Amino acid sequence: MGALVGVAGGVPVGLALDSLRRKREEATAREGERARIEHVLRVVKKSLDDNVSGLREHQETLGGDHLVVDPGISTTVWDSLAPDVARGLTAEPELLAALWGFFEGLEGLMAMHQRRLEAMIGPAAALSTSEVVAGAIRQNAILKAVELVGKAESLSKQLAERPAVSR
Repeated sequence: MGALVGVAGGVPVGLALDSLRRKREEATAREGERARIEHVLRVVKKSLDDNVSGLREHQETLGGDHLVVDPGISTTVWDSLAPDVARGLTAEPELLAALWGFFEGLEGLMAMHQRRLEAMIGPAAALSTSEVVAGAIRQNAILKAVELVGKAESLSKQLAERPAVSR
């Protein structure tokens, strides 16, 4: 009889303890995910800031006559972390869309830079129109770089001022 009472009392206590353990594990996992997303957003903010420096330098080189092979801008961080950023910014779709748009614009600028290089030193450089093409690309790239600097500065500020991710 004593065993029956012990089992009857022990089972609910064991279930309650197991439930508490699971809740603690879930809270720890949520906190770990929140911290990871915050870290990812800090890395993306640093990428924005680094790209602002690269864009400003790119604007200066575009204004001159010399050719720069590496414009100092990159979408590598975004390409690697975009899914995590999307998961972390589900409650902020406007900010997510603006980040996505910035990095797409940066890819477009990098493509313009590549086309300008090809017009200046590639096989098409021998054509009489290559200077005109390179000049037109240069003007468009300067305008795009100015636009992207403004967007990046705004996005960097938004990321710095936003509240922490809640889970």
